Amino acid sequence: MVNLASELDWSPPNDAMKSRAHACFIRTNWESIRDIASQANYGKPCNLSAHYRAGGSFLARQLVFEDGRRWIACVQLHEASPETSRALRIEIDTMILLEENKAPVPHIFAFEVDDTNPARSAFILLEFIPGNTAAEEAGGYDWSLVPRQHRPVLYRTIATAHVQIASSRLPKIGAVVRHEDGGFTVGAIPGLGGPFDTAASFMAAWATKMKFPVEEDEIRRRVPLSLIDEALALAAHNH
Repeated sequence: MVNLASELDWSPPNDAMKSRAHACFIRTNWESIRDIASQANYGKPCNLSAHYRAGGSFLARQLVFEDGRRWIACVQLHEASPETSRALRIEIDTMILLEENKAPVPHIFAFEVDDTNPARSAFILLEFIPGNTAAEEAGGYDWSLVPRQHRPVLYRTIATAHVQIASSRLPKIGAVVRHEDGGFTVGAIPGLGGPFDTAASFMAAWATKMKFPVEEDEIRRRVPLSLIDEALALAAHNH
């Protein structure tokens, strides 16, 4: 049998992430995570892998059941707040909608969006999809690093996923909201508002809220001399 755990990239957190990952690891009641997973899988026992990854907003560990089935426990790195709970619920509802429309997303078995549960952390228990990301396999985010012979398959796979995701349409632009009856509607996007009737109204709201992510010295380094004044004016308008 192939040892999937040894084949995947379980690199330890980098220095910037290490303290947050450690705090999350200590805060979380992993025995409760294991018990919740067992209950969600018809009482089948499971164990937590010693390996974990941390990145973005989550720390991830494998759950391995006695029959060999694997799930992933994604635990929120930071302690929950009303804002993070709302954002996590939107993410979960969006994944459920995408799965119902046959988009390639992992199945969600259980979740909690705040820390007021036995695990003491917000979490999602997900279907395990074996493999590393394209960036991990290529060694970076530069598409030119992908070997030429693998690009057609990679591009077709990504294009198919985009088509499946785009087919999950709702009548307005906003945050996905799933109701108790299983239906979906559109709610306000945190920090932005809505829902929006048109793409133009969404972009207008977005333009008034977003901050330009690059500082002046970096703009001067990157932008051609003839365009610096215009670029700085646009950046100042969005700060």
